[in-house]
Order: sequence, then C-alpha cells, then structure tokens
Amino acid sequence: MSVTMREWLVLIGAGVVALVALWLISVAGEVYGLGIALFAAAVVFSLHWIRCIFDRIDAAGH
Repeated sequence: MSVTMREWLVLIGAGVVALVALWLISVAGEVYGLGIALFAAAVVFSLHWIRCIFDRIDAAGH
C-alpha cells in the first residue's frame, strides 16, 4: 500500500495553509496571532494526517 493522490493533495493543501500563515506572521499587525494559530493548526493537522497514513500502511502489512 502506498500514499494515495487524495492524501498527497491534503498534505499539499496543509502546506499551502502553513505558508499563508507564515506570510500573515511576516506582515504582523493585527493578524499576527491569527497567523501563529493557523500555522500551528496546519502543522498539527499535517502530523496527524501523516500518522494516520503510516498507521493505515502498517495495518495493511499485518
């Protein structure tokens, strides 16, 4: 079993959200906190998604 196209697209989307969040942080001002929260959420979501992918691959091997 390998990573599906849908899983790749979700991870790429989370990466784009993280980049937008970093841009918001660099602009600073009133959206600084939003940028940090959005970046943290994108990273946590990506790590969770990657864990789910590895769990699915591992379960298929048993």
